[in-house]
Amino acid sequence: MGRAALRGLVLCCAVLSLARVLLRGRTRTPGPFTVRTIRGGPDPDPGPDPGPKPAPPACPPRYQDENESPARPQSHQDVVPQPWADGSESLQKEAERFLAYISTPQLPCSRALSQAGPKALADSTRGPWRVCLDHLPGLAPKPRQQRCLAYTFSVVKRGSEFARRMNEMGCQVHSFGLTPDRRAEERWQEGRVQHHRLWLDWREQPPSASWRRQRSASKRLRRIMEGLGHEKIDVLEADLASAEWKILESILLDGTVAAVHQLILTLHLHWPGFEVSGSHAAVVRHWYSLLKALEARGFRLFHSYKDLQKPQLFLHRELLNASSSYTLSWVNTSWMY
Repeated sequence: MGRAALRGLVLCCAVLSLARVLLRGRTRTPGPFTVRTIRGGPDPDPGPDPGPKPAPPACPPRYQDENESPARPQSHQDVVPQPWADGSESLQKEAERFLAYISTPQLPCSRALSQAGPKALADSTRGPWRVCLDHLPGLAPKPRQQRCLAYTFSVVKRGSEFARRMNEMGCQVHSFGLTPDRRAEERWQEGRVQHHRLWLDWREQPPSASWRRQRSASKRLRRIMEGLGHEKIDVLEADLASAEWKILESILLDGTVAAVHQLILTLHLHWPGFEVSGSHAAVVRHWYSLLKALEARGFRLFHSYKDLQKPQLFLHRELLNASSSYTLSWVNTSWMY
């Protein structure tokens, strides 16, 4: 065989080998890497059926937010702004609607506890706060761990009187704030009232806060309850010195208010309150919207007390014979505990 024929034969073999490699490569995944989606769904090219597949592993738990409590699911709800009292958006009209609302009981109560002790509601004229005994079944004899539970946040001496009366009714009482007087401190030392040098706040400590700041002397109500191991509060009494609007807004938004059976809250109306701003008409509309949001959660007003000893001022002015201080008492008719 000549050299030319031999070269042609070698070249033909090389071409055939190259063609075989190329044909085999077409059945493989093109390119040097494989792209897969991170979303759920089947593999776009599963290949031949390999037979029965093993059961997939259980789904991993989702990551929990650092501020989320595993014991109490969050129930965030919005506070819906109420319509203006009329088209004029005037302070006069907003004040008339607001004052009429806080002065009109919505729920009957035949017997109440006050500073004068348990009496018919009509006869309990002493002091601003009331606890409706018609709606407090927790006062019935029960084991110690099931006794009714009361919280009091007060910067005035009436807080110690509330604590004493609730203790006399057999309730477990937790008092928060500074020691108001020597007699109250004696009761705390005797173990009849548990006192905590802690105050109520509407702000949440950020996860990045220092250890010292996280142990600060003020916390949100949800955090206080979690720290004490409480899931519900039978009666919460609070005089928060003009922080009541922000506190009320916070427990409405995070759903903690649903754990409160009876709420006794002092309103201070001589100025808008902490972190509440806007025109005077807008401020009163905001107050009214918060109270209507409370009503939407099932709270019904059963007692309203107008403090005539306080200055008769409404947002720094004399208006509609209003006082600068009212104490309102509600029952949560949607309470599930």
